[in-house]
Amino acid sequence: MPAALSTSQQAATEAAAMEAALSATANQMREQIEAQQAELASVHSEAEASRNQHAAESPGLPPTLPGNLPSKTPPCSLPGEADRLRGQLAEAGQKIEAASDRERVKVEEAATAKADASRLIEQLKEQKTSSAIVIGKLEKDKQALEADLTATRKEVRELATQLSRTTGELDALRAQVVGQADVIKSFAVQSDKRTK
Repeated sequence: MPAALSTSQQAATEAAAMEAALSATANQMREQIEAQQAELASVHSEAEASRNQHAAESPGLPPTLPGNLPSKTPPCSLPGEADRLRGQLAEAGQKIEAASDRERVKVEEAATAKADASRLIEQLKEQKTSSAIVIGKLEKDKQALEADLTATRKEVRELATQLSRTTGELDALRAQVVGQADVIKSFAVQSDKRTK
């Protein structure tokens, strides 16, 4: 029974350690999700800043990407100015595309982290359930051991009482034997005196 209790205690200790590890991992995943959401917000603000800068640098042009220029663009007085504006538009488009790619990656990472956190939370719930089962078994084993111990103590008390009673009876019998031996000696002495 003590070996089973020791094994149960070890299982409970391992379950508690696993539960703590899963809880820490879930907390870490939450922190990662929060950090990725903050970074995602930063990417959004960078993209918005890029759009605003583009709009400020080319106030007369509609906010379109280089591949989506309308067919009727306002005529530009200087060919170099048009090339510069096209270059700025291309650069702004690349920045927006890069920001969108970063945003997409962050969204995917956040989704993965959220799925991992959900999985870890489920594992934590399962671990808590199994820990409760192990603790219940330990409690049952403890109660059984306490009942056995109480029964054993009762038996020991009864045996001690019987031993005391038997020892008293033995002492009484010894006293009787000593008394009877004295009587027998006295009869033997009298008998010896008569025969003489």
